[in-house]
Amino acid sequence: MPYAEGRRFFDADSHLMETPEWLASYAEPSFRDRIPGFSLGGTGPAAFVEKMIARGRARAGNPAERPAHEAELMTRKSWDAYGAFDRDDRRRALDALGFDAQLVFSTFAPGQADRAKDVDVTYAATRALTRGMLEFCAGDPRLLPVTYVPVTVPERAPIDLRAETSGPLSSELQMHRKQGARTRAWKASGRSRRLVLVRSDSGAIQVLRDER
Repeated sequence: MPYAEGRRFFDADSHLMETPEWLASYAEPSFRDRIPGFSLGGTGPAAFVEKMIARGRARAGNPAERPAHEAELMTRKSWDAYGAFDRDDRRRALDALGFDAQLVFSTFAPGQADRAKDVDVTYAATRALTRGMLEFCAGDPRLLPVTYVPVTVPERAPIDLRAETSGPLSSELQMHRKQGARTRAWKASGRSRRLVLVRSDSGAIQVLRDER
């Protein structure tokens, strides 16, 4: 019996928990060693996080772990969560949750891109992020990948996005900071519908285009 029943459910804030090597593994070879890592200590004591990641790796894709994952579906968090970074496990987790769809955000990759001192590395990192999110969500229309597109160099943003999304991109997240303001925009799309939203830090939401 799924966790959620009786109506349609859409999860607007699920996350992929990247492992330390995840982002660089999707980058062009010339940039892999130049992409900043993320701090394990940002989510708790580093030793504790390292053990959590190790547990997650050992459990990922292991059929013997499924009963325990399903029994603790709502209590295991971060890298311990069911489907935290294994895409096949994420599909089974979604079955157990009973959700019709979920937006899937990365957790650390946008910060890694932002910390790059070279703008070329920033854009290489976000291209890698887009590739990785598309791969993680591929094959299941319920999983709607969210990516990050910096507008540090505004004219590069649409070029980089188009280059990595020749297939259907189900959702996108664009963030930029200008004169202290921050704007988020996402586009949830499918073959027959597209809804473009912009959300500002004030909380205002504007429908830019509705093609549903």
